[in-house]
Amino acid sequence: FNETLYDVLYNAMDDEGRLSGKTFPTVGRLRTRVKALRGDILQTLEGLVQIASVQSKLALESGGALFSETSGRLVIPLAADSKASTVGIVHDTSRSGKTVYVEPTEIVGPTNELRQAEGELRSEEARIWRYLTQNVLANQRALETSLYAVGQLDLVRARLQLGQSWQGIVPTVKEEGVISLRNARHPVLLLRKLDNIVGSDVNLGANGNQGLVLTGPNSGGKTVILKLLGLMALLSRAGVPVPASPGGDPRVDFFDPILADIGDIQSTTSDLSTFSGHMLVCKQVLENAGENALVLMDELGSGTDPQQGVAIAQAILESLVEANARVAITTHYGPLKNLAAADDRFAVGGMQFVRGRPTYKLLPGTVGES
Repeated sequence: FNETLYDVLYNAMDDEGRLSGKTFPTVGRLRTRVKALRGDILQTLEGLVQIASVQSKLALESGGALFSETSGRLVIPLAADSKASTVGIVHDTSRSGKTVYVEPTEIVGPTNELRQAEGELRSEEARIWRYLTQNVLANQRALETSLYAVGQLDLVRARLQLGQSWQGIVPTVKEEGVISLRNARHPVLLLRKLDNIVGSDVNLGANGNQGLVLTGPNSGGKTVILKLLGLMALLSRAGVPVPASPGGDPRVDFFDPILADIGDIQSTTSDLSTFSGHMLVCKQVLENAGENALVLMDELGSGTDPQQGVAIAQAILESLVEANARVAITTHYGPLKNLAAADDRFAVGGMQFVRGRPTYKLLPGTVGES
């Protein structure tokens, strides 16, 4: 930590963001002189325009300002046919040619002094800016390190504030492929500040299971739960408190990578049908999934003959769990719904419906009707 640099920079500016006249007395003295000279010149001009012989020459038909500045010189507008040159130096002419802008002889000398003082002020300010720049350059590496550290602290604070905004909790984090949360709520819905957001208990990787099969009718919320699992993993990995209730030993382990196949990726430009697009993604998932991977797949095996789709989906699921990945899928296929009963590596969950209407709440251990 360079205390000299800190003192120099901390005291360099005044409240208006200019170089401080108190820290740099020469700057303060020159500013005072410039202000005084300009005030004297304006006072002289105000006196001149009160003189009858000058008033008779003023050109004020356009309603313009009585004083203006041309090429750094203060001037007054006089009629072009009023022998304006006898009053002082003509610096400019209006477009119409009816008005000339004259610097009265009485202020030529004081204005020269003002210009000289302004030049001295600019030179002194430039010298100080060079001095400050050289100090910063000499400490470039330390300043860059500090700037990076401040950025990281700002990021940590932003993560905390985001978590606090949805009353988030800090879960236990290990590397055993477990997500176990009570009343987990979707962060995007919370950011939209919607009312009556439904939370769900989600469990993946607990009690020895490696896969979660999400079931239920369309528009019941299966895909929302699928995305919820991914977002919880990402938030935990980023150090953001997750939106869930504190009870029940909340836990979100560290997953890497987090892989997802959600939505329809058919493409006419790439010659991909819905099915072939999903198969391409499945190939990439199988190539990259391993221990500590989290895989999320929406309607796995869809887009083709159901019997073939079930066989493909089950083969992919078994390959993923054999690779020690954690996987969650949504499905309407009966054989996949019953997988949990036949294979203790899988758990099942169904979306709740009450009197034929979805509640968007996940019921672990139940099978939802399609």
